[in-house]
Amino acid sequence: MNIPDFRVEPANYRADYDDLLAILNADKQPDDESDIIEADSINPQSIYFIARDNQHLPIGSGGLTSEGFIEGLAVIPKWYNQGVEQALLTALIEKAAKSGLTEIKAQAVERYKTLFERLKFTRVTQNNPGVYSLSLTLEPVAQKPGRPDPKPAPESIEPDKLESLSAILEASTQLIASARRQICIISKDLEWPLYAQNSMLEALKSFAINNRNSLVMILIQDPGALNGRSHPLIDLAQRLPSAIQLRTPTEMEDLGYPSALLLSDQRGYLFRLNNEQAKGDWSPCLPSRSKQLAELFERLWQRARPCTEFRALNL
Repeated sequence: MNIPDFRVEPANYRADYDDLLAILNADKQPDDESDIIEADSINPQSIYFIARDNQHLPIGSGGLTSEGFIEGLAVIPKWYNQGVEQALLTALIEKAAKSGLTEIKAQAVERYKTLFERLKFTRVTQNNPGVYSLSLTLEPVAQKPGRPDPKPAPESIEPDKLESLSAILEASTQLIASARRQICIISKDLEWPLYAQNSMLEALKSFAINNRNSLVMILIQDPGALNGRSHPLIDLAQRLPSAIQLRTPTEMEDLGYPSALLLSDQRGYLFRLNNEQAKGDWSPCLPSRSKQLAELFERLWQRARPCTEFRALNL
């Protein structure tokens, strides 16, 4: 039995815009009046989810407006009827409920009508032949009874200075080992003495394989420096494309960012002010500093593009 391998995740309007538009155009029906769906079909004020296959390619999307109207539910043809549509719609319903909406509405073409009705939407009207207006009343999201008190926040650990490459490598592998869902990395060119070492590669591989829905996000500022040279971390990313994502900056300010960074979702960090020097500081848990660096990384990541050079360079 062939089990479809895909995931549904929140979309970012800026970073995922081209993929969202491509999905909408791929799902157009032959009798649609216009040839191409225009750019303004994607509302920057809406919440979007995107489905991706195990190669990180976009296969489906769906949006939710602040008024509770579902829009842009679409799946590329070769993924029809493999559960992608229902996974996207379920994610939108859950998001609407958590946002405090009491009702959501949708317009569905004939192909999606049965799916909406399966998820308890009721038909309101039939506007045009084959187009239906539907709605769903949502139950308020209630707190589960007897929920235990939240765990106390972990104690902050004062940072230590790092004065050598071996110390940086040891601290990096400790941070990776402590992570649960996400690791963020900024590197100029995946420095060979650090990111090509067996201990680093094994730590990243173990994290990607042993943690469900794990994600390593690597921002490479100068992918051209790897031109023609095989790199074991790139090879690992190619074998685990759904767990290791590579992007490269597009803006001059980000391309010139001088520092190197590794973040763990357990509030640990390693920061090198100058990416060409083996000096920095780190802490396995320092929430205030980790939050500041995570916000910086998120800004750079959202402005970056997927790093496709390595496919063309055949590394």
